[in-house]
Amino acid sequence: MANRKFYTAFLYAKNEGLHCTHKYLGELKPAQFFKVADVIDGWFYENSDSAEFEPPRLLFCIPRWLNGQRTLFPADGGAKDLFPDLRKKLDVFRKDDYKRYQPHITCERRMIDEPLVWYALMSNDHVWRKWPLFATGRSY
Repeated sequence: MANRKFYTAFLYAKNEGLHCTHKYLGELKPAQFFKVADVIDGWFYENSDSAEFEPPRLLFCIPRWLNGQRTLFPADGGAKDLFPDLRKKLDVFRKDDYKRYQPHITCERRMIDEPLVWYALMSNDHVWRKWPLFATGRSY
């Protein structure tokens, strides 16, 4: 686990290989990894009981090139920020290298229109921890 490059992401129920990057964290030592997981646990504990807590659904259909890879951006231009207060809490571990976050998915598809149902702490497409983005008792 040591010295891997970590990030958080939203995951789909049916397309396990796809993820929507939320926050790049960079290299984390094991102690930092567990602190990040604790921050995310706390955020979900505080927010997931809300009746309005629903899986985000964005239509990803605007293709662009990002870091030499074909990337899809949301149809609304990425103006909708996902969980900005959680991103701010994760800034303690790493500040963003860019001014404005835009949800995006790196893939060869033309379009993705499915709910994002999991939030995950990942490295190299490996899911280390994940949290449901839906009310308890509901499944996708």
